Amino acid sequence: MNCLIIAGGMGTRIGDPEKAIIEIGGETILERSVRCLRCICDAWHAMIDPSMQRTKRMLRSLGISVMEKERGGYIEDLNYALGIIGKFPILVAPGDLYIIRCRDILERIRYSITLDEDVISFTDDGKFTGLSLFNDFGGSYINVDISGYAMNVNTPDDLEKIRGMGRT
Repeated sequence: MNCLIIAGGMGTRIGDPEKAIIEIGGETILERSVRCLRCICDAWHAMIDPSMQRTKRMLRSLGISVMEKERGGYIEDLNYALGIIGKFPILVAPGDLYIIRCRDILERIRYSITLDEDVISFTDDGKFTGLSLFNDFGGSYINVDISGYAMNVNTPDDLEKIRGMGRT
């Protein structure tokens, strides 16, 4: 399966646009995502803003193909990257999604692969996390709950909360 990391945001609420390389528990958010998802991803891609040179270096060091595009907003950047990759299914993970429970996330993704919908969005208590499985460009969709398995790092409070919890 193709896996795509979208890491082109501004990071204004946390004060750092390169949130994917924030370190938590001895590894960056990006390293943790790759480690947790490596067993289901055959090919890795990332979409970043050209200004994100530190993130670009880390992505390349992890063997991830990097696409650069000026920030156009999440949906525009996502559609651009999906079009370039072109081969479905594609698992999309935001660069600021910290995976707390690797095994549980993998179980939910594996379950989702069996579904017929074009887009499966993974939610945390009903809120979109940005983690999605695309079987096609769109049409039918379904939400799959991953509450407690992952958390977006959007604010300093989010970061402190994650640093204070256990992980698997």
